[in-house]
Amino acid sequence: MHSKWKMFGQLYRKDMHQVLPELLLVIILSVAMNLAILLGSGIMTQLLIGPTFMLFGLAVLLPLISSFKTFRQEWNNKTVYLLMSLPVSGGMIMGSRLLALVTQFVTGTIVVGVGALLATYHIIPKELIDMSALHSLLSNAAAYKYLAVVSLSGLAYMLFLFCNSLFSQIVGRISRKLSGWITLGAFIAVIWGSQKVLELIGIGQFSGTLSENNAEVIFQNIVMPAFTSYTIGYLIFALLLFVGSVIIYDRRLEV
Repeated sequence: MHSKWKMFGQLYRKDMHQVLPELLLVIILSVAMNLAILLGSGIMTQLLIGPTFMLFGLAVLLPLISSFKTFRQEWNNKTVYLLMSLPVSGGMIMGSRLLALVTQFVTGTIVVGVGALLATYHIIPKELIDMSALHSLLSNAAAYKYLAVVSLSGLAYMLFLFCNSLFSQIVGRISRKLSGWITLGAFIAVIWGSQKVLELIGIGQFSGTLSENNAEVIFQNIVMPAFTSYTIGYLIFALLLFVGSVIIYDRRLEV
């Protein structure tokens, strides 16, 4: 058991090394922009607030690009066959890769998020900040619960996209000449199909009316159940795609 965890750790470090350039790019850009805002003054610092928040898009997009890049490199360099020859299961190989992508995504979004909040607090004139309202928000347990639910929903969807990426690329190896097109088609088809399934069974849909004037009641009774079911639905799809990827990978298809 210890040797398996040691091997998993080695695989994880290898996968982290592959996604490290994209992660460092997000961190460096975020730190550079925030230092420019914190140390600068005038209109230039205000103009940098927008790009600072736009880094969220980069922090989300780059892990998805990494999920395609690393697998393609291994197939092109034939190093995938070296992995297949190792005494490890497809579950460990896919699991370490998935964990590296999640690490890249979570680390990048946290760095960008914290930096954007600090920069915003620095830019806003202190006389415009209602400290009592801010303290009330920070001490409100419900606010943290809502933030956790929304964050978990986003993480669940990213897990689904990562697993879809791995699954689609393995399916794409059915044909060498059409590998790219098959991968793209499978990736889009899975997204479309999963969305249709969720719509058919009513998962992730907002039910009820917005007649309530109390925002907390609306969030508690309508938004929260929708996000919760959405999270569960995409976690199930992610699990199915992961298991499918492992099963196909373990067959050691010579393609």
